[in-house]
Amino acid sequence: ETETGNNVRPDAVVFLTDDRNIIIDSKVSLTAYEEFVNADNDDDKKSFLKSHISSIKNHVKELSEKDYSELEEINSPDYVFMFIPIDSALTVALSNDWSIQELANEKMIAFMTPIHLMSILKMTAFMWRVDKQQKHAEEVANRAGLLLDKYSNFSEAFSNIAEKLEDAMNSYDIAHKRLTEGKGSLHTQMELLEEAGMKGKKSLSKPKSLE
Repeated sequence: ETETGNNVRPDAVVFLTDDRNIIIDSKVSLTAYEEFVNADNDDDKKSFLKSHISSIKNHVKELSEKDYSELEEINSPDYVFMFIPIDSALTVALSNDWSIQELANEKMIAFMTPIHLMSILKMTAFMWRVDKQQKHAEEVANRAGLLLDKYSNFSEAFSNIAEKLEDAMNSYDIAHKRLTEGKGSLHTQMELLEEAGMKGKKSLSKPKSLE
């Protein structure tokens, strides 16, 4: 449904990678073209060709009035593509009346034949493959960035642990020296007391160093 409330339904929509869409209408009538091809005399051919050209022009005008570009559900380009299933049907019409193309340009309608459709579909498929690869590369890059951040945080925390351990080692060494080294150390004094006859339940043993 368009913003103005009109109900329109395109025959096909090609979704592009940049959130844009190609709208395709394939309702053009080729009845007059078939009669032109099957006509036996020149007068009939001229008459049917004129009808064929008129049919295309009328459909261009009808398409421009449908406001496919105003559909709320999809993001459409400026042009609506009018699909003509037989390449020669478009060629013969344009070669005999170029004003068809001028009218289409004015109404923002682009002609599409099977050759054009196949080219657009192949191009669109390629664009989606490239888009998928780019998104995958971006995802890998994002994950790598998160991993680097985690590693940086871990490395910083590990360094802090090392610093704390080093501080603890230094403190232990100082305490150990005060406890065991020199005549005035606490351990030496306790040994002297033991030698003097003071006995505990356990015999004294010298505190071990961490080195």
